[in-house]
Amino acid sequence: MERWLFLIAAGVALAAWAAGGGWRPRDPGARAGFPWWLPALPGLVGFLACVPAKEPFHPGLHLGWGLLIGGIAALAALRVRGEGPVDVAARTGAIVVGIVVAFLGLRSGLADALLGIALGWASGFAVVAAFAPASAPGALAALIGSLGAVTALIGVFRNDGDVSVAKDAWSIAPVVGLAAVGAARGFAGLAGGPRAAAWGRAAGALAWAAVLLLARKRVGAGWDFPALGLGGTVLWMLCNGIVGRGDARSRVVLAGLVFLAGEVVASDRLANFGTGLYAMGLGVGALLSTPARGMAGQLMLPAGLVVLRLHGAIFMDQLPRLGLTEQPTLAAFLIAGGLAVWIEETVRVEPRAWMRVAVAGASALALPAATVLVIGPWAAPALLLGFAAVGAGFAAVRHGDRAATLALVAALGVVASFHTLMEWDSEERRDRMRVAAMMAAPALALAAIAEATRRRARKATS
Repeated sequence: MERWLFLIAAGVALAAWAAGGGWRPRDPGARAGFPWWLPALPGLVGFLACVPAKEPFHPGLHLGWGLLIGGIAALAALRVRGEGPVDVAARTGAIVVGIVVAFLGLRSGLADALLGIALGWASGFAVVAAFAPASAPGALAALIGSLGAVTALIGVFRNDGDVSVAKDAWSIAPVVGLAAVGAARGFAGLAGGPRAAAWGRAAGALAWAAVLLLARKRVGAGWDFPALGLGGTVLWMLCNGIVGRGDARSRVVLAGLVFLAGEVVASDRLANFGTGLYAMGLGVGALLSTPARGMAGQLMLPAGLVVLRLHGAIFMDQLPRLGLTEQPTLAAFLIAGGLAVWIEETVRVEPRAWMRVAVAGASALALPAATVLVIGPWAAPALLLGFAAVGAGFAAVRHGDRAATLALVAALGVVASFHTLMEWDSEERRDRMRVAAMMAAPALALAAIAEATRRRARKATS
């Protein structure tokens, strides 16, 4: 039955993407502002990097395939050029299809594949936002799509060891729910008319509720399952309405604190999957409404916490408890926050598009990995927490949703590279420092070149 549900979800999501205009031929006279192939570039580069298929990558190259699928999904999603909630809903259909491909075709390395899809998807949006900030769609689709992939991955771990639960039952809810809500919102917008927006919100909410109720019966999780998913959606609607009344930065920050309080309840009820299901509820709320200014970036807080939970589920036996009272882990937390701010600022002020992409990519992937090598593997959870907290906070204060996307890419990169970093942990400290320096050198060199060029440009104009 699960196989058929995944196939239905893929068909519905593909229809939603088509309804949003993803299938229409390009207008030769229209300028997108970025090369059409750019969203797939990070996924393709990641796939080629994984081609040796040796440890830590799965022997079947599933991380690489996931990166490639995520990049292709981002490429397909960015064919939908609009900025409204209907367009965002249509965009998410592309990653649902990618997730279903992983569940049906990459079973032996499903965890690697889903993680790769989330990273390839978010990286595709991030590189476009860095290359062409004025013409790139917002961070909303990147964050919601990544939430769907990561929550489905947490569902895979939830199934392990529980023979009473049908295979993949926990993962079906976020996948089918995202497809159903995206289709309901997309087709309501396609129908048009003065009541299209209201009908779309109503149909999407009913579809989300129906999926959660059916999943509840399937997994036997009681009323926690629909309560957490619908609770997140209602909470988003309320906070979004309050923020939209005055568009004050303080209200956006307050909304983030309310979301954090909800996550505490969700994690208490259903542990890791509760965190993911609640975050998916917030994402569905964003799909059903037009986010107030600065609110899209607030999805980084629940998304970052879900990635932190995923990291703990994968490496449970290899990590001590996270304690920010220890000096090294506190340093890692602060480093992540500084990186989130620094990368976004560099992308914002750097005049050359290729340099924006190079600095953002190298900094988001190489510098966190170098930090883990220098401090130790216990620094990784602190980094993830720093990206979640400061990435969301900076997005709220600056009303810059791009910061949230870049922070999410960095967090997913830490999880994806952690196998390799753990191997180096057994080496001598001198060797680890040497490798860390080799990782950080390109990013620091690019940043220095960019800063020197900007200073020369300022002197020339002054």
